[in-house]
Amino acid sequence: MNGAVVDQQRLFTATGTSAQYGGIAVGADGRITVTITPTRSPDIQLSWLMIAQDT
Repeated sequence: MNGAVVDQQRLFTATGTSAQYGGIAVGADGRITVTITPTRSPDIQLSWLMIAQDT
């Protein structure tokens, strides 16, 4: 996120999984850039992405 790798490689199976990453700073332009790149088979499917502000 924002140019930093937060999860180098994750094995996806038929069982649903989720992940949570904290401490991500919003860029000076008010944006968070998320880049998802396949690292191995099987191909991944992103079903949803939620961004929440710490309170």
